[in-house]
Amino acid sequence: MKDIRPRIEKIEELLDEGSISSLTYAALECRFTIELICYERLRIAYGDTSYSDLRKWQPKDVVQQVIQEANELAATPLKLSVSNTPIDPDNPPQSVGDYENFEYIEVGTQTGLDIKKIGRLWNSLSGAALHVQIPKSKADDLSVYGNPESIKKKVEKALHLFRQVAKGNLLTSSPGPEVSCECHGCGAKIKRKVGLVYDGMVASCSSESCQESYLLKISEQGIEFGRRQISFPCDGCGTTVDIPAKLVESLRMDQSLTAECGQCAHKALIRLRPCKVNRNNET
Repeated sequence: MKDIRPRIEKIEELLDEGSISSLTYAALECRFTIELICYERLRIAYGDTSYSDLRKWQPKDVVQQVIQEANELAATPLKLSVSNTPIDPDNPPQSVGDYENFEYIEVGTQTGLDIKKIGRLWNSLSGAALHVQIPKSKADDLSVYGNPESIKKKVEKALHLFRQVAKGNLLTSSPGPEVSCECHGCGAKIKRKVGLVYDGMVASCSSESCQESYLLKISEQGIEFGRRQISFPCDGCGTTVDIPAKLVESLRMDQSLTAECGQCAHKALIRLRPCKVNRNNET
């Protein structure tokens, strides 16, 4: 876990200096610190999610997605302790009460996060200090800096949050069973938490250089990984050519890519262009 105490000290020094430029800088450092706190939880979750699957980059949304898809405990306050005596394998504990009778040594704590509150604070710091205010009329003056008192209040609010977070000394990953498959493209292991998988979930390969992704389906047989691919017949030999769906999804208008047939080496050009769909009056 990143030690944010030096960042707290730096922000406090800027706050004590009191000039409008130092207050503005303090607000910027607060934004950086919020991002550090949130993005570290994403980094811990890698392996159970991937960068390619992120839908938004804002700190609040990143943590929310981590909670929903990779680690439901990412923002939960908790304490980790271990027994100072080993469990007797011939007489293991049978109930919660049996476990409570052990003496425990505290290993560390994870501070909880109110992600909605963090999102509002992150936005308000920007609104108060990091943008020139839009004039409402010709009579309004344009000021590069925001209101000092407003900025100070936002920074002090952020410092209170940071001091609470700094009391923790660990970050945990989610416990529980996993489901996995081997990537078709690079052979990497792609795994997700069973309890967080939902029907239609997309799991991208964790390797940054790999373009493979998989659609997860929940059935009576369990959780299945289906390769997301675009298929078309080869113009050279008629063999079906499969390419990762992400390659096509990443194309821009009129941008193209080349796909080579594995059987005859014929190269097909795939280009993204709009097309008109004709519909009759009944549909």
